[in-house]
Amino acid sequence: MTKKTFGKIMPHQVSESLTIMGEQIMLARKRRHLSMQDVADRATITRRTLSKVELGDPTVSIGIYARVL
Repeated sequence: MTKKTFGKIMPHQVSESLTIMGEQIMLARKRRHLSMQDVADRATITRRTLSKVELGDPTVSIGIYARVL
C-alpha cells in the first residue's frame, strides 16, 4: 500500500492570502502602537510565533491566526 502525502505544495493563491493577512495583522498592531510582545502575550503565543504569523507562514495553525485576531 502506498503512503499518501498531503500538503506538500501550497497553491499560490493560499500563500499570497496568508502573506497579505500577515501584513494586515502587522499594520493593525502598529496602528495600535502595540509591541510584538504585547500581542504575543495577549494571544498566549511566543514572539517568534507572532513573527511567523505576520510573515504569513503556512506552518502556523489556523487557531493561532484566530487567537492573534
